[in-house]
Amino acid sequence: MKSSSLESLFQDSVFLPGKHGHTKVAKADILYAVANGAYVQVVTKTGNFSVSTHLALVAQQLDDPFFFRASRSHLVNLLHLSSVNKTKLYIGTAEIPASQAAMNQLLEALPIIRTKLAKNGSSESDLVSSEKYDT
Repeated sequence: MKSSSLESLFQDSVFLPGKHGHTKVAKADILYAVANGAYVQVVTKTGNFSVSTHLALVAQQLDDPFFFRASRSHLVNLLHLSSVNKTKLYIGTAEIPASQAAMNQLLEALPIIRTKLAKNGSSESDLVSSEKYDT
């Protein structure tokens, strides 16, 4: 089998290091990743993996449009995004802090039903920082 054939075979998965070698994890099963010093904790549907690397390198290797850099230390899989507010993303019950720039970018892209229209007819976001909105 050629190398390119092998790569295409595993394009939707990654192998994460664990106690007994590397475990195959579907990219869709990764919920989020958090940088913690010299390690990144990758949280999946089935468990957590601690990887000795930088978050930027994890994001680069995942290379999928569904992964979104919420802050310098948080990477989230938007497939699992359950709600947002002005400063946080929610993946199930996990609260993920987000930078203002990331929130602005995300809120522009989300298909949010707006509660008000701007005077020029375009929609404007009406988020209140203490409330949670389901997407």
